[in-house]
Amino acid sequence: MYSKKYAKTKKTLAISVLCIALSLLIQIVFISRTQGLKERCTEYTHGVITSAHQVGGGDGDYKYEYELVYVTEDGRYESSGSTSSYISTGHGVKVFYDPDNPSFCYVPSLDKSLEIQSMTAGVLMMSGCIGLLVGLVLFL
Repeated sequence: MYSKKYAKTKKTLAISVLCIALSLLIQIVFISRTQGLKERCTEYTHGVITSAHQVGGGDGDYKYEYELVYVTEDGRYESSGSTSSYISTGHGVKVFYDPDNPSFCYVPSLDKSLEIQSMTAGVLMMSGCIGLLVGLVLFL
């Protein structure tokens, strides 16, 4: 009886530690991605959404593909992307760009990927912590 309880506790603790480690890995990857964009795109200007349309949505998961135009000291640039945020033509956005390569840009207000990854990592972290607590209670 004791060995079965110990084996179940050991498995619970191992899964919990794995969840915590996975959540930390997700956070590190996406924080470094965002930090890299912030370090590279140090100048900003204002842009305007020139085209936006909804895609997907069969399962209620809508995305919006967009095109935007922004102007820097070096000229006029166009970019495109997709976002889970509602966006419409004519909408103004703050565009961060690379001063060495102004065609490379980043629009933080439309980039929801970090929020999604943070929520995913948070859920994994909470699951891991709850599992650790359950495992410790079962062990004692």
